[in-house]
Amino acid sequence: MKMVGLDELTIKNICCACIIGCNPEERVKKQPILLTVTLFLDVHEAALSDDLRKTVDYSKLYKALRQLVDVSEYQLIETLAEKISEYALNFDDKIQKVRVHIVKPQALSHADFPELVVVREK
Repeated sequence: MKMVGLDELTIKNICCACIIGCNPEERVKKQPILLTVTLFLDVHEAALSDDLRKTVDYSKLYKALRQLVDVSEYQLIETLAEKISEYALNFDDKIQKVRVHIVKPQALSHADFPELVVVREK
């Protein structure tokens, strides 16, 4: 079987809370953040061997990302996305590219929410 490109492994809607925002009221209390992270890697060998060591342990990454976000205190979701991207790319050598999608659900009163998507690769 011929591989066409990198495979995608996604962890959707990780619920976190952190200090995020530029306004004074946003610097006082943690706000909810929804985080979706897509990892781009080759899972072919893992699929054939059924061996966790041949892929990314998404459970460990999930826990690490929640911890990273929960203690963060950035002003911009852009900065948070960049830090998450850096962490994910360095988490495992098998990860070649990452897509980070952040939703800040309570940021705006008369709109659904702001969201940001960044894509980074090694």
